[in-house]
Amino acid sequence: IQDICSSTEGLCNPRGLGLMTAFDLDDSMITNYGEFSALLSKEMEYNGVLIQAVRQGRTFRVMPNFLISEEEIDFFKNACLTAYEAARQKWLCKA
Repeated sequence: IQDICSSTEGLCNPRGLGLMTAFDLDDSMITNYGEFSALLSKEMEYNGVLIQAVRQGRTFRVMPNFLISEEEIDFFKNACLTAYEAARQKWLCKA
């Protein structure tokens, strides 16, 4: 999660304990969390990842299976980055 947040403008505050992790949408980048988190969730699902938005869409929780492999972690990272960029592009087109 730290790698994703450090390489992605708009995602911040990576945290977690073990495999239970989370990150936030950056307040300075996104004002309407509900709309953007819906776009991001849809893009994540399109890319093969289910993710849970909480706190009115400000925070995303990640809780993978305890038997997750390095390959699956890499898949998640790539899917997250791809989904975020796609959601961001759609968001910017609406503005």
